[in-house]
Amino acid sequence: MIQRARTTADLVREHLEALRTGSRVTQWFRKEREPHVINVTPEQVVTRLHEAGINGVLMGTHGINVYRDEPRATQDVDVLVTKRDVRKAVRVLEETFPYLEVSENASVARFLDPVTQKVVIDVLKPSSRPLQAVFRHSVRIGDTHRIPDLEMALVSKFVAMLAPTRRLDKKQIDRVISPTCS
Repeated sequence: MIQRARTTADLVREHLEALRTGSRVTQWFRKEREPHVINVTPEQVVTRLHEAGINGVLMGTHGINVYRDEPRATQDVDVLVTKRDVRKAVRVLEETFPYLEVSENASVARFLDPVTQKVVIDVLKPSSRPLQAVFRHSVRIGDTHRIPDLEMALVSKFVAMLAPTRRLDKKQIDRVISPTCS
């Protein structure tokens, strides 16, 4: 069967659909399995950043669900912002979600649930060459945010699999990206 090429409009529409599906599954999971973990949606994060003039790149599962055969849930929202927007993004998200604790290092500002200590939001800093390249290899989703293009989604997952500080169980999840090639 010959498939037609995916247009940017198709990708945007499919991303928004996958984003809604992934968010609903995550919300259901939290309600049923982790009712004490604070629920933050990717839509809330990108909308609030956009309102503050920050056009981040939605990374992680929420950013690459469009490339999967089926969207899946995830425990956190990962957003990459430019070096000049890091401080502003952290401040805006601290104001928006004042009940979350912030832990920061050279590569990420983590927003943690104060009770469970689970990561709810990761503000990724462009601290490596692959993350810096994401800005040049991304797809604009309306006015609110961007997502990595397919090649950059694969690169970002490959980089995560090789990270010496990444937990083994997370590396195994990274190996199962199963992108669609349409």
